[in-house]
Amino acid sequence: MSAKDGKGKQPEKAKAKRIRSLLGVGYWVQGFRVFPWMVVNFFLKDSVKVDPSTLQILQNSANLPMVGKPLYGVVSDAVYISGQHRVPYISIGGKTKSF
Repeated sequence: MSAKDGKGKQPEKAKAKRIRSLLGVGYWVQGFRVFPWMVVNFFLKDSVKVDPSTLQILQNSANLPMVGKPLYGVVSDAVYISGQHRVPYISIGGKTKSF
């Protein structure tokens, strides 16, 4: 069998199809993450009568922990406290959360 007959391409095509379907499901799930925020937006806008500018500030402040997470990871990897690398940061986070 030569490489020209195309039989060696079947596993690659199946793998590519699985990857495409996995990515499609991932995009689909990410799209459904919008629905809970949509409900919150309509509740705040219609029932609580929050201004659009205030609503935008509220939504952006809800995303701040995810924005700071990579920075926190870099700092906890680079700066050691008492010779340890992540445990002190976890305990600091737990104590901060308890307030």
